[in-house]
Parts: sequence; structure tokens; C-alpha cells
Amino acid sequence: MASDKSIVMGQQIMEYRKIDEQMYTNVVQSHPQIVFPVEQSPEWGRFQDHIPDRTYIGTYLINDGQKQLATASLLHFKMKGYGYVWINNGPTLLTEKVSGHELASLVATLKQLVNREVNQSSLFIRLSLPAKEGGVRPAYSKSLLERTTVVDLTQDFDTILASMSQGARRGMRKAQKAGITIREVPTHEASSHFEPYHAIMRETAARDQFFAHPIATYTSMLGDLGEHVRFYAAFQNDTPIAWAIVTIYGRHGTYYYGASNEAARQESAPYLLHIEIMRALKDDGVVSYDFLGIGSPNYPGLQGVTEFKLRFGGEVKSYQPTYDLPLKMGLYRAWKLAEKTKHRLRNH
Repeated sequence: MASDKSIVMGQQIMEYRKIDEQMYTNVVQSHPQIVFPVEQSPEWGRFQDHIPDRTYIGTYLINDGQKQLATASLLHFKMKGYGYVWINNGPTLLTEKVSGHELASLVATLKQLVNREVNQSSLFIRLSLPAKEGGVRPAYSKSLLERTTVVDLTQDFDTILASMSQGARRGMRKAQKAGITIREVPTHEASSHFEPYHAIMRETAARDQFFAHPIATYTSMLGDLGEHVRFYAAFQNDTPIAWAIVTIYGRHGTYYYGASNEAARQESAPYLLHIEIMRALKDDGVVSYDFLGIGSPNYPGLQGVTEFKLRFGGEVKSYQPTYDLPLKMGLYRAWKLAEKTKHRLRNH
């Protein structure tokens, strides 16, 4: 454990220590009021470690005196000519009220942690905070989630259905009449025979003009997340036509990846798929279903799916702002200028 109590620019460096999966589970269980993002779990770090140019540094518990203040899971991303540390959807604050001074000290602690624990060269730390403290600045990226829509699964399921748009319920009935069936496929079975599902993803990516990950990304996710991941698929005559990977952490579900082919779209299978996923999650005690992102000024690439996701009647919520904490200011400024130039050239 680091126990340096020195002052850096008026900010106290807090204690931190690396924790394993069991210790992290203990922290989650001792803070039932906190939503722990799956991206901040050690299991997610293990999954990311299998993706080229990404390194899982570790998950850390940060204490302010005797109080557990936050957890932070660190990933190092290696890009062309530089690297950075991403605390994806974190750090997770373990108390509902955190002062500006505590946030500034937390940022200073994370900076020291990265300088001590990360061997790879890093230009900046990317992290999410409720307020701009500790010398951070708005993150420069065109692909950061700002808003999402979340369905409350604690309601009676008839109430959940009634809150959906007529289009969503009509799509559900159309898929049912077409004989579409929804099944949870065991993750080991899906990952070992993923090519038909990946073909659907490649078709979806080509149609909607986005990047499909290599097949190993999806199979690693299904293997590495263990009990925190499920795979659901829509079938027509025993042939898969749509699917979804759903993560579950701390009784909160998230629709992480999914795809549908033209046959699924014609029969409105995605509506039935997600409604049945929510029904299954609710039956298992999951309290919410997050559709993981809708369109926003900083993520215009999601505008195409926003209308679809909003039809399920969830509450629109904002994510905490994402910031960059420069570690090498001169190089960070040069990188940011280069990124702006590349973006401008791509859009002319």
C-alpha cells in the first residue's frame, strides 16, 4: 500500500492499494447503494487484457484516512505514437457526497499512482468525475458517451410494457406472429460457435457504417466476464438472426453489443429480443437495463440507434463528464492539435 501523505500543490495524496477480484467483490457488497460499472471491475480488466494494444494495470482501492473513497481500474491504451491510461467509466466514488477538495486530492493520487505503477509511457489519464477538479480538462474525443437510456426493472412488467412506445409493442407482436423465438445461449456455447453471430455483426456494421470488432473481442468477453455476462439470440426456424451480449454487475444490466440481419429487421425481431431480455433479467432480480448510449453532440455516431433505444421507455440519464489529466503537457498539446487536424481533414 502507498501511504505517502505528502502535499502536492495543496492536495493531499491518499492511500491506495491494488486489490484482487475477491477484495473488489467485498467492496461492492459493502456499498449496496453504489452502482459499480462493469468497466471498473477486475473481470473487465482481464477481458481488456486480451485485446491488442491494451494492458490491464490493476484495480485499486483509494482511502481517505479511514474512509474508503473510491475504486479505480486502470487500462493502458497503446496508440500510434503515444499511450494513455483510461479509467473507463470511473473512478467509482464510494460515497454520495464528495467535496471539491476530496476530488482534487483523488486526482492527485491517481496521477501519482499512474506515475508509480504504469511502466508504459503515457501522455494523459482519461477519467470521469462529477466536477472539474484537480487540473483536469474536458476530454478530447469524438466517441465518448454522454447520455443513455435506462429501463427501471423494479416495476411490474405490464407497467414496463405500457411505458414503451406503440412502435415497440407493435414490433414485439409482429415478431411473435412471425414465429421468432428468443433464447439465452450458454456463453461457452456461443463463444465456441460464434462465426454465425459474427456474420450478423459484419452485416450490421456494413449497413449502419460502424466498426465491427474482430471475433476474438466478443468471444473473449463471453469467456472472461464469467457470471457477469449473458448471451441472448433471436431465432427464425432455428437460425440466428439477431443477438445481444448483456453484462450484469451489482444487479444492473447493460446491453453492451448486439447485431441484427435484414431478416430480423423485416420481422422486428430486435424489439422482441430486448423485451424478452428485460423479462428474464427482471425475473432474476436485476433492477435496471441500460441501453449503453444514445446520440449526443459528442457522439453523433449513435444518432441512428437513438430512436430505437428510446422506444423502450427508459429514463434518459447523463453520464459523468469525461476529462483528461495531462501528464506531459507539451506532448499532450501537440497530440491534441494533431488529432484536431486529422479530424478536420477527414471531414473535408
